[in-house]
Amino acid sequence: MQLKRTLFFSLLFASLYNYSFWKKVIEAYGFSASSIAFLSSMALSLFLLFFILFQLTNFKFLAKPFLCLFTFFAALSAAFMDSYGYVININSFTNIMETDIREARDLINTSLILYFIFAALLPMIFILRTKFSYPKKKQLFKFFFIAFTLFFTNFAIFNKSYVGFFKNYKPLRQYVNPIQPIYAFSFYLKKKYFTQKYEFITLGEKTLTYPKGNKNKLIILAVGETARAANFSLNGYSKKTNAYLEKEKRLISFKQVFSCGTETSISLPCLFSYYGRKNFDLEKAKHTENLLDVLNKAQIRVSWRDNDSGNKGLAARVKQEDFNDALIEPFCNKEFGCHDEVLLNKLQNYVDEKKTDTLIVLHFKGNHGPAYFRRYPKEFIKFTPQCESEFLSNCTREQIINSYDNAILYTDYVLSKTIQFLKDQTKNYDVALLYISDHGESLGELGVYLHAMPYSIAPEFQRHVPMIFWSNNSFPISYDKLLQKQNENLTHDNIFHSVLGLFKINIPQYNKDLDFFN
Repeated sequence: MQLKRTLFFSLLFASLYNYSFWKKVIEAYGFSASSIAFLSSMALSLFLLFFILFQLTNFKFLAKPFLCLFTFFAALSAAFMDSYGYVININSFTNIMETDIREARDLINTSLILYFIFAALLPMIFILRTKFSYPKKKQLFKFFFIAFTLFFTNFAIFNKSYVGFFKNYKPLRQYVNPIQPIYAFSFYLKKKYFTQKYEFITLGEKTLTYPKGNKNKLIILAVGETARAANFSLNGYSKKTNAYLEKEKRLISFKQVFSCGTETSISLPCLFSYYGRKNFDLEKAKHTENLLDVLNKAQIRVSWRDNDSGNKGLAARVKQEDFNDALIEPFCNKEFGCHDEVLLNKLQNYVDEKKTDTLIVLHFKGNHGPAYFRRYPKEFIKFTPQCESEFLSNCTREQIINSYDNAILYTDYVLSKTIQFLKDQTKNYDVALLYISDHGESLGELGVYLHAMPYSIAPEFQRHVPMIFWSNNSFPISYDKLLQKQNENLTHDNIFHSVLGLFKINIPQYNKDLDFFN
């Protein structure tokens, strides 16, 4: 009986819970005489791998908890991977832990709930209610030895094919479920709770220089959410998603800008850090002063206005306001939160309180999916038919893209209103707006939706982000020289140094080569 149970669950995990893995493998190899043999070998290897794991845990007080835990992780991971093309990695768990309730609710739909009931809840109830029999030590060793021998014999026969697989298709390993998700979760716990404790690092404490200009500067740094460069008409997109900003003079759209990560929990802290993507470590960044801290020490007036998932600790030492639950009419809805225009509410009062050099961060909700249709008022339904459901499976790809584009159009409108606000301040300030998105989004290309894929295998749509700059005539930069850089390759790494450059702040960590205003 115990052998049948182990064989059944090994087959179940190697097939049903690994649908996304097999889909990607078949896409990579296709069907041919040579590939079918290797695919069969791979199926046997995965089956035997699970069989060995279940045999190693086939003991009283261990088998049921282990099988339940495995089933829970496998079903939950498969639900998201099969629905959105997700890959579950350490950054996924970081994102999950820092996601607010509204964002999480948008991801949960009827199909996911049904999937979880049938693929996780019912099997776990079956496991817990079934009386297990356990093998004797000799029998356990015999089955383990047979499976172990078959596994390595199979591997040896197709040795060259496996070497090619591990060398040329490394990303596919991240779809093996639930081994990859469990590994990612354990790595997340290790990094979160068992890694070294960092001492807090300050920047430019004794070496900061800041020459005061003839006129105060007011700069708004607008951080977008989930906007991808490909859907901005300023960058050549066929649909007029930038109908408002296209009317502005002295506006530059940088067309080749790439993000630090593919999810907010990584990209946002990295955007404000001086470490850059290659040297970025989330825990290290949390224990290091960021761009806002440096500006604050230079006596720049700094504030953070948030309508998204929080500032991830970036604004811990500066003024911060959260508008997610503001209930300010007509921008807010008690159930789904506020539209981004709320970030401009009473902004004039704040600016008038003290006339000095000022940086204001506006953190947009932008295009956060999958409920794109909730990110804009009804009057911005321009591209139709649109998807009016957070369940993307209920909509066609055309409807999903139309909803996404309507959200881009609304962001365009809010940015144009922000520019108008800045124009009204030119009596007292030189003004500028810098907008950049934290990461991009997949909209069904290659069957992938949303974002948060591992950076090494993420589609360009998740990494290629829009960046826009506007300033008034008297702002002390060379507009013509800046315009020449609109097609240069830039990244989030440039933001820390470029914003310091706008305020003429110099610290040892400032790199003029990364300052695109230099």
